Amino acid sequence: MAGSALGDNDVVSKWVVKERLDGVELKGAGLSTLTGGGSNQLLRELLSWPESRRRVKNLVRLGVVASERQQLWSTTSGGLQFSQSSGDLYTETLQDLFGSGVRENLPCPRPYVPPSGCQWWHLSEAGQSAGCRVLVAIERTHPDIPYCPDLQPLVAILLHVIDDEAVCFNILSGLINSGNRDPVYLVQSQSAATSSQHSFGEVAGRKAKTSYRWLRTGMSEGGSALTAEDMNRNLADWMTWIFQWLPVVTVIRIVDCFLVEGRKVFYRVALALMKLTYRTIDAQGRRSSTRPNIEAVKAYSNTAPTTVLLQAAFKVRNLSWSLIEQCQRQTRASLASPVPSERLSMVNIESRPNAAVVSGGETQSEIVSDKTKWSTIFSWLPARYQISKPRRVFCTDNDGYSLSTLYKRCGVHEPLLMFIKTTNQEVFGAFLSASLDKRHGSKAFTYFGSGETFLFSVSPAMDCYRWSGIGKADDAPSVDYFTAGDTKCMAVGGGEGYGIWLDASLDNGTSTKCTTFNNPSLVSSQEGDFRVASLEIHTLDDE
Repeated sequence: MAGSALGDNDVVSKWVVKERLDGVELKGAGLSTLTGGGSNQLLRELLSWPESRRRVKNLVRLGVVASERQQLWSTTSGGLQFSQSSGDLYTETLQDLFGSGVRENLPCPRPYVPPSGCQWWHLSEAGQSAGCRVLVAIERTHPDIPYCPDLQPLVAILLHVIDDEAVCFNILSGLINSGNRDPVYLVQSQSAATSSQHSFGEVAGRKAKTSYRWLRTGMSEGGSALTAEDMNRNLADWMTWIFQWLPVVTVIRIVDCFLVEGRKVFYRVALALMKLTYRTIDAQGRRSSTRPNIEAVKAYSNTAPTTVLLQAAFKVRNLSWSLIEQCQRQTRASLASPVPSERLSMVNIESRPNAAVVSGGETQSEIVSDKTKWSTIFSWLPARYQISKPRRVFCTDNDGYSLSTLYKRCGVHEPLLMFIKTTNQEVFGAFLSASLDKRHGSKAFTYFGSGETFLFSVSPAMDCYRWSGIGKADDAPSVDYFTAGDTKCMAVGGGEGYGIWLDASLDNGTSTKCTTFNNPSLVSSQEGDFRVASLEIHTLDDE
C-alpha cells in the first residue's frame, strides 16, 4: 500500500485526514482488515477477559484485525466495564459543562500534555477538538488526577481508530480507575512521572548494556563516559521516542499491546529502539563515523519497521515490573531535588512547553497586577475555564469588609477566583468550583464543591495546592472538605486545620495545613493568623 491512497479495506476513523496517510504502509500496523491474527479466536478470548490475559497477549503480539480493535481496547482497558457502570457519563458531563451545544477549540488540559507538547499525528482540526473535549471531560470527572502526561497522545491514538468520543472517554476512564494495580498503565502524579522519566536510564543500563555503553561514551563532551545520573537525565525524554518519533501506525500497534500488558510495553519498545539503532549503525560499518547520541535513535525511529521493532521489544528478557519499580526507587533516592508529588508549581508548568493555555487576558485584579503571575494562575485552572473572561464581582475596597455582602455579590456565580492580600503583603487565594449559594443546602456549617477546588500562593512565592485525594479510610479525615460558609465565617479546605478561614468581618483570618490540599500555611506567622488588607473575588461564568 506504500505510495498509494487508502483503499476500501483500510480502517481509520472519521477524524483522520486520510490524504496525510498517502504513502504510509498500513498493513503492518493492522489498519487493514486483511491483516492481523486470528479474528474469531481473539473475540472469543476477550469474552473471558481478564482470565484469558495470557492468551490474548500472545494473539495481540501477532497482530490485530482492524475491525476488532475497538472491542479489544474497550475490554482490556476496563472501558467497557466503566461504561456499563456509569452509563452515558461523557454526554452528561459535556451537557453539564457546556449545555446542548458542541464546544470547539477548547484548550488541552495542561496536566495531560507530555513535556514535548501535544501530538495529534494525522487528526483533523475536528479530531483535535474531539480529543480536547474528551480530556476536559476526564478533567471534570477525575479531579483527583493532578498530572497524567500520557493522556493526550493516548486520546489522539484512540481517535485514529474510534469515531465515538464517548468510547474514548470510557477507555481512558477505565485506565485511570485501574490505579496502581498490575499491570500498571498510567503515571498519575508529577512525582511518578519524574521517577518514570529518570529511571529509564537505570533500566537501559541493565537490559540494553551494549547500546547503553555506546551512548554513554559517545554523548560525553570529553573523553570519559557520562556519569549514571547524567545519563539518566539525557534519557529522561524516552517517551518522546514513542509518542513523537515513531509513525502513527507503529504507535497504534504498540497501544494494542500496552492495553493488554501495561506500561512495561513502553519500556520494551524504547529499549528495542536503542538496540536496533546500535545494530543498524554497526551493521553498516558506521560506528566509528556516527557520533552516538539521541539524534541517531530519532533517525532510526522515523523509519523503524513495525514488525522488526515489536519483535525486538518482546525479545528483551526478564524485564519485570518489579525490576522497573526497583530502578524507580533508586532514581527517586538519587534525585537531588525531587518534584513534589501532587503539586504543579510555576516551575513545573513552565517546563512543559507547547501546551495550549489561554492566559485569561489582561489582569483584572488590583491585588495580582503582574500579567505573568495572572497568566500563571490561569494556567492552573481547569482547561474549560482558561478561555473565560474573568469579571470582578466583589472587592473590599469598593464593597466593604462584610462576609454577608460578599455572599450577596457572588450570588449564584461559579466558578470563583478569590484573591487575598494581607497586611504583611502576602498574596494568596483559592479557586472555588461551586457557587457560594450552595451553602444554603444546610443550616449547619457544611462543605460543598468538588475536587477541582484548589489553593494557591502568589507572594512571596507562587505555588498551587490541589486536592490531595488521600485519607480515604473510614477513620481518616475526609478529603472532600472543599468550601464551607455560614453567617459567622467562610473556609476553604479542612481536616486538621483550614487552608483559608475568614471571619464575618473579613478582617481576620487563618491559614494552616489542611488534609484537603496538603498545603503549608500560606502566611508567615507561626500560628497562621493574618489580617486582611484587601480581598477580591472574580467570576468565570459567561454572564
